[in-house]
Amino acid sequence: MSFDLSFWYEDQPITAEQALQVYEQLCESNDTVVKPHPNIALFLQAVSQHYPPISDYPEEKLEECPWSVQWDVTSGSVIFCMTWPAGRNLATHFIQLAHEHDLVCYNPQRSEVYLPPSLLDLQEMHPYEHETASSRPIEVWPSWREVEAALNRGTPIKRETFLLKDPVNSEEE
Repeated sequence: MSFDLSFWYEDQPITAEQALQVYEQLCESNDTVVKPHPNIALFLQAVSQHYPPISDYPEEKLEECPWSVQWDVTSGSVIFCMTWPAGRNLATHFIQLAHEHDLVCYNPQRSEVYLPPSLLDLQEMHPYEHETASSRPIEVWPSWREVEAALNRGTPIKRETFLLKDPVNSEEE
């Protein structure tokens, strides 16, 4: 099981439902649903500075690699498939980086779309009926390891929310 995020450029705000449709088409190798955009290459270049593609990791360091497979890249989009722990830890960082490059991010685990600031301004001028996850923290369910540890301790499982932190820019607590 992987933690996936998809990124592409939009010139108008979109809803989570619309983003799901784009994502599903991209997963079916239909890249005509997005327009080619130079910011995709710039975004990938920025990501690669800290997290190169899986093919660039030496075999002895693959355990450190956040990717579960090679990136799915077109001239107008990219889909990242990460290991679940990496996705939990890096999603916020990648979404912030995407916003710096004016890209939309779709999180299929939660059916949420994260709009860059330029589209949020447009959305305020022309509000949509459907909410986007523009500036809320990314919430993820506890990992299986955390659930198993709680069960082993005899702790009742509560509906807990874990907020992701930006591992690159956060300070140690």
